[in-house]
Amino acid sequence: MLRVLVRQPPPAGGSASTGQTAIDWFRSSGIAQCMLDDVCKAAETTVEVIVGEDPDRAREVLDEYPRVLACCDELTFDEPAQALAYLTMHLPDRYCRMFQVLERLLASGRLPVGKNGRFAAIDIGAGPGPGILAVRNFHAALARYAALQDASWPTTPVGRSHVVEPGQAMNWVMHQFAKALILAERSYPRSSDGDPPKPNPCAKQLEESAIPFGSRFNDFTALDIWGEHHAARKRIANELYDEDGLDLSRAGANRLSYQGNINRARTPWPS
Repeated sequence: MLRVLVRQPPPAGGSASTGQTAIDWFRSSGIAQCMLDDVCKAAETTVEVIVGEDPDRAREVLDEYPRVLACCDELTFDEPAQALAYLTMHLPDRYCRMFQVLERLLASGRLPVGKNGRFAAIDIGAGPGPGILAVRNFHAALARYAALQDASWPTTPVGRSHVVEPGQAMNWVMHQFAKALILAERSYPRSSDGDPPKPNPCAKQLEESAIPFGSRFNDFTALDIWGEHHAARKRIANELYDEDGLDLSRAGANRLSYQGNINRARTPWPS
């Protein structure tokens, strides 16, 4: 289950006809395919890094396929082989499903694009975060399209991305996958005629978007969305109160924290 936490979209640029035109461009330009290729390449790289050339590890992953396919909701994903089996079997497929949902929302003029400069998204109980990856990539492609059409069009990258996932091994595999995905996006090895690798056409927009390097929460029952919201506001209030040059009382800093954008910082990319 994935929830996108945004305000209502602005009226400009939100028509169904504009949305369908953008979707057609995603496909005709090859952007959507590039995004999917990066996801698949990152999944392959993750398996190569963790399994390597060890046949016993490879056999452990293969042995987990039947259970992951038949009853993944009953598994704990505390073992790397189990998490890798889920990654290879389900992540690309569920990524595509979510991407298609976003396309339909955009085509109908109902896609939430956010009123502020950034928005937050959370992926709950979906393993390595296929839904949140689809949201991130889709909005990066949408930002690229908008920049090519009219620089004055507002774009909204994902400012914060969180995953709720209890499996310890899934959390580790997710971290390895995120690192592999960033490498795939920065150096896009598409050419087979010896040309140097090219980055993803939306590399700039993707770099401005947050990516989860692991689960933010590991207990579904303890997840409190409103509590996290108020905790984030409190952190901003503390930053404002401690910021040099601002003569604010605690009450004043608290009021300002609820007036501004909650996404003062995004998840950093590793160097």
